[in-house]
This record gives sequence, structure tokens and C-alpha cells, in this order.
Amino acid sequence: MGVDERERHLLHQRLEHLLGPAEAATLMTLLPPVDWSEVASKQDLRELEARLTATLHETIYTSMLAMNRSTILAVVGSVLGSTTCRWRPPASAGDVTTVMVAPSRQTEG
Repeated sequence: MGVDERERHLLHQRLEHLLGPAEAATLMTLLPPVDWSEVASKQDLRELEARLTATLHETIYTSMLAMNRSTILAVVGSVLGSTTCRWRPPASAGDVTTVMVAPSRQTEG
């Protein structure tokens, strides 16, 4: 069972009467502001740290994996796009022969 604010106030007034205002205030600061079941223990904090660390590592790993996939796809797409744009197949085999081996014709005269 927790102590409510009214009970805390009554305790503070009684302590002021018995000990004086400064001592009563000092003693009241040593009491938890809430029920003891609401105060986190060191073990509670260690468990919270472990859960937060695991969540953070998973989030970072997932984000990095997504960024790596995007980067790889962008690079592959860029390479394929630039290669496709530069290469054009010949219209026919004769065109390639003409372009590649056609001798220049000069007339002797």
C-alpha cells in the first residue's frame, strides 16, 4: 500500500514540529516520491539497457542492409544503363563489314 500526498504532508508537518523545518525537509528528501514498487532497481536498469541495446543493434543492422541493397542496385543499374546506351547492334552484317573494312577507293588517273 502506497502513501498518498496527504499522508506525506501530515508526516512532514509532524517532523517539522519534532525536528525543525531544515531537518524535516532533509528527511523528506530521503523518502521516495512514489511507492517503492515504482522505483527502478539496478537490475531493472540493466534489463532495460539490454533490451534497448538489442533493439538499437537490430535497427542499425536493418538500416545498413537496406542502404547496401539500394547502393548495389543503383550501381548495377547505372553500369547496365551506361553500357546499354553506348552499344548499338549493327543493322546488318553487311553494314559492319562495310564500316569496318571498306577500303577507300581512289582512281588512278
